[in-house]
Amino acid sequence: MFLRKDWRSAAFAMVACAIIATASGCGGPAQPTPAPTITLLSPSTAKFGDTVTITGTGLLETGNSLKIGGGYFMQSGTSSGDTVRFVVSETAGACPATASVCITIAVVVPAGRSDVSVVNANGTSNTVTLQLNAR
Repeated sequence: MFLRKDWRSAAFAMVACAIIATASGCGGPAQPTPAPTITLLSPSTAKFGDTVTITGTGLLETGNSLKIGGGYFMQSGTSSGDTVRFVVSETAGACPATASVCITIAVVVPAGRSDVSVVNANGTSNTVTLQLNAR
């Protein structure tokens, strides 16, 4: 009788696990999606009007923003999941793509060295340095 009860409990646990596996996996709740990580910024020196490419992890197909100082650039096109492109100009939006409301229209982006990061629905990445030069 003891073995039979253990067998039934194990069978029930396996069936229950199979039913909920697609929602959260067995053994606990679903793990949060990690924030993006920048592994490469190319080029690391750019002029206003240039396209910069970020390579990394945690990048979404759409909805990535490049944060430079107090401004945000929306991605150009779609991401492949590990690369995303941005066109850098003298003015940037005041809010990331994830913002539902944005009051300020634009932010001036100064030339010089700037810390940049990627912001998307999964969070904010590490920062890397971009040297921006006038045209």
